[in-house]
Parts: sequence; structure tokens; C-alpha cells
Amino acid sequence: MNWLGAGFASLVAALLGALVGAFAHFEGRRHGIDFPPIVGIVTGLAAALASTSTSGLRGMLVASLAVWAAALAEVLESPARGVVADIIRFNDRLGFARGASYVGCAVVTLLLASRARPQRAPLTPEPADSRR
Repeated sequence: MNWLGAGFASLVAALLGALVGAFAHFEGRRHGIDFPPIVGIVTGLAAALASTSTSGLRGMLVASLAVWAAALAEVLESPARGVVADIIRFNDRLGFARGASYVGCAVVTLLLASRARPQRAPLTPEPADSRR
């Protein structure tokens, strides 16, 4: 499967990374630490480690996933008008600094998720020395 440059393994890894990152963001907010980019870091690394080729489109897809996961974790941690209403009107929660934090989440995710895990170079024998 190759949907927007993301194979099945990288999409599953991104979804799992988004769940783990959203949980970390949720728990962090419960303890007074508000850092949405943690979702992007975990999601982007998970997608990159499961990928075998680089893809900017995959990076954009995963960045969108990470931002939505961070927003959902925030709404679930402190709902104001209800989960659905808070997600629809999430922009009401964002001032300049918080908006910049979510932009940072998207940027870090894009940079990480568009990469691929390092590939090992195949072992090739040394050329024989012809002067023997």
C-alpha cells in the first residue's frame, strides 16, 4: 500500500506513535506540562523508523495526524463545552504562543516523518590487489 507516499507499516507506526504521543501530552498537561510538540516528536519518529524511503507527502500526512492527536488530547484533558464542540472550535483555545506551539508540532513532525530509517550498505568484497 502506498497512500501519499506512506506505506502500510509507516501508517500503522504513525497511528501508534500518535496514540503514545497524545497520551504523553494528556498526562503532561495533567501534571502542568503543556508541550504539544511531544506528540509530533513521537509520531514523526515512529513513522520514520517504519519507513524505507523518504517522502514529503508522508511527512505532511503524519504532521496533520500529530496536530489533531495533540488537539484531541488537550480537549480530552480539559473539556470546556464538550469534546465535539471543543474540537470544532479548537482555535478559540489558541493564542499566539499556543498557536506557535502547534505550528512547532507540525514542523517537527514534518521534518521527522518525511525521513526514512537508515539503510545498511550491502557488504561488498574488497577488490583484489592486482600487484601480487
